[in-house]
Amino acid sequence: METTGDLLARSFAGDREAAFKLAFAWGDEIPVGILYLSRRPAFEHQQPALRRGSLVAQFAGT
Repeated sequence: METTGDLLARSFAGDREAAFKLAFAWGDEIPVGILYLSRRPAFEHQQPALRRGSLVAQFAGT
């Protein structure tokens, strides 16, 4: 298993399958941290009803 420094040097930004394989590789050491990064809009930015804030805040008048 790689050390933390080795994992930080690797990029899983575009390789979801490699990140999942690493995440399920449990043994003497357990990988932790951000193993996969996807650049896409947040859920609330994709929903027109949430663009003005949370639904609770909108209906509560805050």
